Amino acid sequence: MGLLPGRLDSLTARDVMTERLLVLHEHDTIAHAASVFLEQQISGAPVVAAEGRVVGLLSLADIIPVQTTRLREAAERGASPTLQAEWEELSRMLGTRTAMSSAEELVSHYMTRELSVVQEETSLLEVARIMCDHHRHRVLVLDDNQRLRGIVSTLDILAALVQVADEPDL
Repeated sequence: MGLLPGRLDSLTARDVMTERLLVLHEHDTIAHAASVFLEQQISGAPVVAAEGRVVGLLSLADIIPVQTTRLREAAERGASPTLQAEWEELSRMLGTRTAMSSAEELVSHYMTRELSVVQEETSLLEVARIMCDHHRHRVLVLDDNQRLRGIVSTLDILAALVQVADEPDL
């Protein structure tokens, strides 16, 4: 086993990756990252150091505890009864009980440093296996010089699957 039907078997990370990347910098704040995610409608982004080297990945899963703390702190200050209700609902849904730090803390404190990376030639099946094995929703694609070339998300893999399924039989 290990072969995909039809053209799926020949697809690589290069074929499905998103090349136009939005990156965060390790000294950006969590509040800034959250606003970028919301504005750009994304759920994660690579984090780079000053020289451009990839040092991590930040996702909504990293931000949610920080943002809920920000909301809780605002509610505790009496910002509004609505904020208090929002905090209580988020707290109940997420099971957050511990206080986190301020949303002004740096991305570098919350990003995932253990990255899943592949080369551009890595097969789509191998990319999917890495994602499953490591419980990742995105994998970074690096070139031979270890420079960031793109990112493959679970949505990119699903889109490739749908595209190939919709191709007419020849």
